[in-house]
Amino acid sequence: MNIRTETRIHCTSHVAKRKFSLYWLVIRYFSGWIQREMLKIIGEEIIKNNR
Repeated sequence: MNIRTETRIHCTSHVAKRKFSLYWLVIRYFSGWIQREMLKIIGEEIIKNNR
């Protein structure tokens, strides 16, 4: 089983892209950790419910 998330953004200007890039630089690690934990829990629930 393969479950994954995908983060998509759309910046409406170069300024917005630059600001988001700075924000993402800081938050990326924590966002990835949250997504991995979420996927782990979802995977465990799927396995538990398919028994």
